[in-house]
Formats: sequence, C-alpha cells, structure tokens
Amino acid sequence: MVSVSQSKLLVINMEDLKPGTESWVTTSHKVRRSLEECGFFMAVYGGFSQEVKKEVYDALKPLFDLPSETKMKNTSHKPFHGYLGPSSLGSPLYESFGIEYCTSYDDVQSFANLMWPSGNENFRQ
Repeated sequence: MVSVSQSKLLVINMEDLKPGTESWVTTSHKVRRSLEECGFFMAVYGGFSQEVKKEVYDALKPLFDLPSETKMKNTSHKPFHGYLGPSSLGSPLYESFGIEYCTSYDDVQSFANLMWPSGNENFRQ
C-alpha cells in the first residue's frame, strides 16, 4: 500500500453520476483503484449548499479539537477506520475519523457519547 506521504490525493467528481453509464463505470474504477492503492480519496459533490457545508464544518471542528487521548478511543479492527492521527500516519497535519455505520442514529449517538460523555447534541444532529 502507498503511504499518505508518498501519494497524491485523488479528487473524484461525484456529481451527475447515473448507475450503468460510462461515467459511472469510469468513476467506480477510479474509486476502487484509489482505495486499493492509497486507502482514500476526496469526493467532490457540489449538491450541498454553503449553509450545509458550514454546519458540517462547525460540527466537526470540536471533534478534531478534542484531546488526542479522547480521539484515540475511536478504534476499529478495520484498516483506516477509527481514529488515525499524525503518529499513526506519519504526517503531522493529517487526522481522520472513521465512524462505523454513520447513517445509523444509534451508532452516531454511540460515537458522540464516546467522544463527549457529557453529551454533544449539535454533533449528533
């Protein structure tokens, strides 16, 4: 696998994709290749308003501002899931979180409770 420091971030446009079309197939190959070679990519999708983007950013900022000891509680046996911090990736400016089943209300609530035992309603929403 290519390390983060050796790879270039692949940016993939996810707009206007329809299953079965040539652009869908081409994009799915790019996604698979990027995940196999690097473990990540950046998805670009302009379908969200600036307001929604700001709300997501405002909700995520406190997560990344948490102490390292707290962030490291988010663990997973799967590669590139859980918390990956600067020491695990060899890059002082890179952090990522994998939140299992992020579309499940109960799982997001469980993650929020792990990070903020006293609660964080804004993040959960």
